[in-house]
Amino acid sequence: PNQVNGERFGATISLQDNTLLVGSSQADGSLYVYKRSNNSWNLTDTISDAPVGQNAKFGSEVAIKGSTVVVGASGEDLGTQTTAGAVYVYQLQADNTLLFKQKIADSSYDSNFGFSIALTSESLFYVGSRRSKSTLAFQHDGNTWALNDLLTIDHAGEVGQDLSSKNGWVIVSGLNTSQAWRTDEAGSYYATGRGIPGVWHSNSGASLSRSAISSSILLHGNPFVNSGSLDGIGSLYVWDVSRFVDRSLLQSPVNEATALDLDQTLTWSSDVDAAEHQLQVSTVSNFNSPEFDVSGISCPSHQLIGLASAQRYFWRVRSSNSDWSGVWSPTSSFTTEYQVPPIVANDDASLIEDTAVDVLV
Repeated sequence: PNQVNGERFGATISLQDNTLLVGSSQADGSLYVYKRSNNSWNLTDTISDAPVGQNAKFGSEVAIKGSTVVVGASGEDLGTQTTAGAVYVYQLQADNTLLFKQKIADSSYDSNFGFSIALTSESLFYVGSRRSKSTLAFQHDGNTWALNDLLTIDHAGEVGQDLSSKNGWVIVSGLNTSQAWRTDEAGSYYATGRGIPGVWHSNSGASLSRSAISSSILLHGNPFVNSGSLDGIGSLYVWDVSRFVDRSLLQSPVNEATALDLDQTLTWSSDVDAAEHQLQVSTVSNFNSPEFDVSGISCPSHQLIGLASAQRYFWRVRSSNSDWSGVWSPTSSFTTEYQVPPIVANDDASLIEDTAVDVLV
């Protein structure tokens, strides 16, 4: 493009096949679209007049997946709320131009909404804010984009400043912390917990973490990690997630089932890499002192014998292998049927009173 003083062309880029998106982060911002042909890159579209205000930083983040393009404007004002932020959704056309589809902004979102973006498919993307504990997911329902999910991290750190997404993983990174999320077979994302991999914390200062994902490798960079007397030497953590065990989903009995027999076979889904399962069944939802705690189950089912009558039970399963210890499944519950206690004959002769019987002849 024409050179503009302080435009910061190239602040963000996103590449898909022969389509290149380049954003500029200064002032109002701009987005440039290129198409590669015969070993040269040709400008096919420029968006510099998006409906944003001064210093909106349109193009400060950009992502593409298939025909869906999402552009961040993290500095845009929303009414009296300064730097509220917004994202703009476009559709990539056959001629490599962009067609505007929808603007997403809400005063309830955290400041600098649109600071980070990750597209997992043409119909699902995640948006982070610069100083937030939450990352928002937006799903396309065939007509419009709507809020679908909310990934929230319980930590003092600020996340949402960096997002990575691939192969069922979403990594949310920021100041002092990062969180790994994984999708189950029902399409719901869940926090994988510490060390699975899960939450990482920096050792000092305002550390902006970065993460990346391939088909089997998860990377997490922390530039401010200390080592002995050396400050801020940085570190890179590498996980082989090729045999990561996804959480199981409970199948039978269905959640909230009632009037069940006192002997029950519980079944659940199993990751292909799971080697064994742990089952907990409890009369309280926090699973303190569970009535059944069975480990080393080799198949995704287990029979319970002699459950209590008219009792509500909560149950969950955790799958694992030699490399990974999985996380607990979502909890389900069921209630057994009421059975009348059997009458037991008393054979204590001392309790039987002799009764005189008059026989009339």
